[in-house]
Amino acid sequence: MQSRNHERLAGFDAAGDALTKAAVRAKQTVYLAERIFVLAPIEADFLPPILLGDLNADPLCDEIRYLKGQHIIDGRSVYLADVWEYAENQGPGYTYARDNAYALKNGEPNRRIDYIFVRGPDKHMRGEPSNVRRVFVSRAVTTPEAAISTMAQQGVAACDSTANPSSSGAIENRV
Repeated sequence: MQSRNHERLAGFDAAGDALTKAAVRAKQTVYLAERIFVLAPIEADFLPPILLGDLNADPLCDEIRYLKGQHIIDGRSVYLADVWEYAENQGPGYTYARDNAYALKNGEPNRRIDYIFVRGPDKHMRGEPSNVRRVFVSRAVTTPEAAISTMAQQGVAACDSTANPSSSGAIENRV
């Protein structure tokens, strides 16, 4: 590419690649939500399904907003409760943070990329997150090598509103 002064410019079309990845992730998210509803239909007497893990997407991404019922993809939307939003004094909920030596070394910003979602409440009023709290808020990670095996800095624990917090109804996501 050349400028008006005939100087060479380096041009990169990063948006094309990012848009392609976003489109693929959107399709994956729709498929995942469909599978949840197929494997655990609302009308069945299953406990509300839980989706958790490292989704590598921040809360404002279309994929996350879709799961929270805030965005439509291909004319569809679903609602899963984002457990972190039920935490007291929730803050941003960063699960990948610069106090992690690996993130700092790579120049990564603080962000939330790990989630616990639950579908509910069901007809028995199960599935509404309660007793949500941060866990694993500090970790002694002093080298990037150690950080690779302990990537996450924070996690969240939650209980179904019908479960005793000290019982096996507790769900922990070590993110």
